[in-house]
Order: sequence, then C-alpha cells, then structure tokens
Amino acid sequence: MQKSYNKYNKREANESSIKEVFSKFVETFCIDCNPFEHEILEVWQKITGSLTTRLTKRIYIQGSMLYVYISSPVLKHELMLVRTDLLDKINKHFADKYKQFANKNILNNIIIK
Repeated sequence: MQKSYNKYNKREANESSIKEVFSKFVETFCIDCNPFEHEILEVWQKITGSLTTRLTKRIYIQGSMLYVYISSPVLKHELMLVRTDLLDKINKHFADKYKQFANKNILNNIIIK
C-alpha cells in the first residue's frame, strides 16, 4: 500500500524543521537571554568587590535568578548572610536607572553555591 502525500503533510514536515532551525537561531544569538545580563553582572562585581570577583568560579542569570558559584566556603557563607541586601542593591540600581523597573524587580533571588 502506497502512502499518499498532500500539501498538508509537507507543511507539517516543514514546520518541524522550521522549529528546529528557529530554536538553533535563538540559542546561537542568545535572543531569549536577559538583555540586562551584562549590566547585572557588572553591578554585582561593583557591589561585591574584586575579592568576590576573583573567587567566583561561575556566575550566570537564568530567568530572574542570579546563580553565583564561589570557590571559598568562608566568602560563600558571608555572601549568604547579606544576600537579601545584595539583591536589594541590584534591584535599586535598575529601578533608579530604568523606568520599567521602578515597580518591579529585575532579579527575584540570588542563589549562592
């Protein structure tokens, strides 16, 4: 029995490949990234200082959460104690600089590991 193909079957096949291509495009050009990511990381470094920058193994933003991996257990503990203050300072920086963050936070949490 031979399968018949019509124009709708071709369209479905093309849509799945378009989805794959689009996903790759978004990933390659970081379209779904936070447009303020670079500035958030700069503010973090400015607030926490050069020691924290040197002892940070990895730092990234996912959604509205800042993830920071610290190589020193002592520094990690100290940052955990002031995490809320750091979050407030970052959010205040963006509220002062950008109108759209006057009534909402750019970050909701800082995860320190």
